[in-house]
Amino acid sequence: MKKKITFSEFIVYLIIITGITFCIVDATFMVASIKYNIYLVLILIFLSLLYYYFLYTVKYSFLSIFLFFIIPRPLYLLNTIYKLVYESKDFIYSLIENQYIIEGYAGYFQSVIYFVLPIFVLFIFYVVVIKKWTMIMFILGGSIFITYYFISPVDIVSKSSLFILLCLVLISYNEYIKSKYRWIDLKVNIKPNHYFKIFIIVAVIMFLVNFIVKLLPNGADAHSVEWFEMNIFEKFNNIRNEIGINSTSNITKKRFVFSQTGFQQNPKKLGGPIKIDNTLAMKIYLESDKNEIHLRGTVKDYYNGYMWNKTNSVFKKYTSPMNEGTKKKIDIYPIKTITTTAFNLLNSKYVNNKWNYFYIDSDGEIYNPKAVNNGEVYTVYFDEFENIQAAPDSINYPNSYDKALEKYLMLPDNIPKRVYELAYEKTKEYSSPFYKAIALNNFLKENYSYDINVSYIPPKRDFVDYFLFDEKKGYCTYFASALAVMCRIVNIPTRYIEGFDVTAKNGFNGYTDVLNSNAHAWVEIYFDKIGWVTFDPTPGHTSVEELIEKNDVIKKNTQENLEREKTKNNETNIINNKIRNEIEKETESDSKKNKRNYYIFSTILNFAFLISVALYIKKNNIYKTEKKQIIDLSMQIIKFGKYVGVNYNTGETFREYSQRFGNRINISMEEYVNLYEKLIYGNNVLSDDDLILLITLFKSIKKCVKNNVGIIRFYIKDYLNMYMPLRK
Repeated sequence: MKKKITFSEFIVYLIIITGITFCIVDATFMVASIKYNIYLVLILIFLSLLYYYFLYTVKYSFLSIFLFFIIPRPLYLLNTIYKLVYESKDFIYSLIENQYIIEGYAGYFQSVIYFVLPIFVLFIFYVVVIKKWTMIMFILGGSIFITYYFISPVDIVSKSSLFILLCLVLISYNEYIKSKYRWIDLKVNIKPNHYFKIFIIVAVIMFLVNFIVKLLPNGADAHSVEWFEMNIFEKFNNIRNEIGINSTSNITKKRFVFSQTGFQQNPKKLGGPIKIDNTLAMKIYLESDKNEIHLRGTVKDYYNGYMWNKTNSVFKKYTSPMNEGTKKKIDIYPIKTITTTAFNLLNSKYVNNKWNYFYIDSDGEIYNPKAVNNGEVYTVYFDEFENIQAAPDSINYPNSYDKALEKYLMLPDNIPKRVYELAYEKTKEYSSPFYKAIALNNFLKENYSYDINVSYIPPKRDFVDYFLFDEKKGYCTYFASALAVMCRIVNIPTRYIEGFDVTAKNGFNGYTDVLNSNAHAWVEIYFDKIGWVTFDPTPGHTSVEELIEKNDVIKKNTQENLEREKTKNNETNIINNKIRNEIEKETESDSKKNKRNYYIFSTILNFAFLISVALYIKKNNIYKTEKKQIIDLSMQIIKFGKYVGVNYNTGETFREYSQRFGNRINISMEEYVNLYEKLIYGNNVLSDDDLILLITLFKSIKKCVKNNVGIIRFYIKDYLNMYMPLRK
């Protein structure tokens, strides 16, 4: 018998479900970085729940659905549905390509959420209120929050905590409702005020515990907290490192993100127009003026055709200066940029912070143990590159690069061939990697213009290829990516750097303001005998040219050897042609490999399908032996009963069930039950005639069920229940 929901029960459900749904919707918009109308969301949830309650409790209320077609603007709903469906393909395509909701689709995303919200609320109402399957809601919502946690840096801890709290309250309340109706069925005389006792006690205790936790003192002395971290957490982390468990995930999770400066709209794809943000990010102090500082933030080593990423890095912890003789230093005061990244200069040696230790990963990125807050200061000590004396003609390709440098040469397979040809063309006159890098750097500065008003990168287009041959203008990420990729093509290791570029001069009180508009991207290039060198191909910025001007040895040799290098065309062209042929062979090999993988996947898929069919045939094979056979057939009959609405009750005999089942499908079950009881309870052996009769009766029963529910629906139900255990 269907249990009606009282209005008082519905009010409790209304409050809890509204809170749960709002947590999920709010987290969704936070992850998408899109603003929404909070009042509209709450009204939609409230009205949807009220309407579903009305449908569930009032007879013939489903006819109210026709009210939607006689309201003003009767075609508005249909037009909205048509528009959402029509634009869905472009939206999904953009989402897949950009891995982010671009600004042009923000309104569409809002409309989709508003339209889907009543359907989602209907699902929750059915699962939670009607079926009382509260754990499904808990698992579904938890899966959503876990997914958001891994795909987005947005902090949704408060939303997920509230969601869990409301789910626990909901589980408690549903258990109370189910117990209440069991008491009613058993005609147990219970006082009315007892009904809410369990629920109220659990709810009060949960909220009270949460309230007490909020009241606990959290203003402990800083030295005590640091002592606890140093003596408990750090010792535990050392143990974790010794057994191979990474303890630096909390550090990297708060790494500097370039998109927060406004220089990258999409955090998962390069390119697109930007808006200048003059927010004060930090202040820096240098003891002497410096024309241009490349303040390193995030170091990335892997290019996938759309974006630069960071592969797994090895962290080392330092508790004392790496170079005691280093004298140059820079003080950094974060203002709005709160991060664990310790901004630094190339060839930084030591970080002095309040924790007295820091981390450096294998890419040269430096981290503080925790995010440095507004007003706190840390000092970075560094060596200037001008101390290195190396003539360009002595910088050649090594016989082989160290294994640690191999990842800085990696390139994806989807880079068009013309990018390779352009890189070879612009460097064919030189054999030294140093001269090749200078040639590519100058080529980009002289032939492409700086512009922040660029178009979005078309789907399935390589970022560097589109910049070099179509857009031909861009900002720092365009120039840096092009130089890094083209250098790798000619076998020069590069890494992509995101940070800030600023002219440091002794201004007011000696401090220099660093704005979000100073955010910048550049390249560090590795040369044998020198190490990593800063190259900045963006017009208006300096890189290796500054090094040349300051170093007389390099300046003299560069002017002489740039001309001399041009005479080595034949040798270099042979090398380039060889590299190009190898790349073409590898591309052809990868194409064949992809085809082979496709055939392997197709074979596995077909094999899995054949196994599925075989299992289905085997499941329906009723020619088994004796007792096992009749038990399996009887279990299938009980399953058939579910198809026609006859469920097996606990404590019911098979004869009692068969009588109800036979009456429902209008067939006599007497002969079948007699054979069942003869074999199960009498321990008799069925004769061949009995077996033939058993199979015949089963087929007749199965045929009647098919006629009752329809052949198509029968096989759909039967297939869906093929691997599911029978539930009473």
